[in-house]
Amino acid sequence: SDRERTAVVFACFVDSEKLITLGEPEIESKTALCETQSRTQTGREYFNEMVGRCWLRPEKVTALNEALPKVNISSQSVRDHWNLLKSLLGKPSDFVSLEAGGSGYWNPRIEIYRAFLHIILNGSLFKTPEAIPELPRDIRYLWISHQLQPSKYESDCKLWFGSILEHRNKFSPFCEKTFLQWWEQHTNRNYPKFPHEWKDKLPQPSVIWNIGIDSAFNLYEEVIESGTCFERDNFVCDEIIVDYRRYLLTCKASEGLPPPGALVDLVWHTHMTSPIQFSSDMQQMGYYVDHNPCKKDNP
Repeated sequence: SDRERTAVVFACFVDSEKLITLGEPEIESKTALCETQSRTQTGREYFNEMVGRCWLRPEKVTALNEALPKVNISSQSVRDHWNLLKSLLGKPSDFVSLEAGGSGYWNPRIEIYRAFLHIILNGSLFKTPEAIPELPRDIRYLWISHQLQPSKYESDCKLWFGSILEHRNKFSPFCEKTFLQWWEQHTNRNYPKFPHEWKDKLPQPSVIWNIGIDSAFNLYEEVIESGTCFERDNFVCDEIIVDYRRYLLTCKASEGLPPPGALVDLVWHTHMTSPIQFSSDMQQMGYYVDHNPCKKDNP
C-alpha cells in the first residue's frame, strides 16, 4: 500500500550503525507525496524526491549507501535474466496461469520436471551442471519457478544432492537434437517419457508451484509496463541494482516484505536464479530475505 511504501521503502536512516525508520508523525505528514506518485515510479526517483525535499540530508544518504548489503549482481546478469524471460514468455505463449485454473496444463509438465531432477540425481550431474544441455521451454521455466522460492529450493537441493544445483541464468539457443539424445541416454525413452518404475522415486519439490509460475508471469508483464530502458542503459541498470540493495536493507527493518516494484523485483529474480550466489550473499548479509509474490500489490 502507499502508506506501507512511505513508512518503509527507502525511508531509512543509519545512525551509529543502527537502522531506524521514520517516526509515525513524520510518516503521516509524508503520505501525500505517495498519493501523487505513479505506481511504476522507480525506487531511485522516489529516493531522490525525498532527498530533494530535505527529508534525507546528503550525509545521511552517503551513510545509508555505505551500509547497503553487498550482492554479486551485474547489469549484464540482469539483462541475461530478462532475455531469458523474453525467450520463454515474449512470444505468443500457451502457458496458463495456475491461479486461472491451468493445473491441467502444468501438472504433467511438473512431473516431467521431477523426472529431469531424477536424471540429475541418478547421473550425479549436480556435480557438473555444465553437462546439462539447454532445456525445453517447459522444463526451464519450471526450474526457474522452483528457484523463486529460494529457501525451499536450497533445502530441496541439499536434501537430494547434498548441495545447491546451479542454474545458468543466461539464454542460449535450444538444440532439440542434443536434448533429445541426452534424455534418451538417461531414460532409454523418447522425450517426454521416462520409466514407469521411476514414478515412486521422483524428487518431490516442497514448493507451492503457483508462487513461482504465476510470479514470473506477473513480473514479465509489470516490467513491460514499467519500461525496459535498462536493456540499453548501463547507468539505469546499475541504479536499479542499488535500489535492490536498499530494498534488502529495508526488509531487515520492516515487519514482512514491502512490495519492491517491478524493476527491483526483476533484480531480485535475477539474484534468486543464481542460487549459489544468492545463498552466499544471504549468509554474508546475516539475514535471509525469502521471496513471496506481491501480485497486484507490487507498485
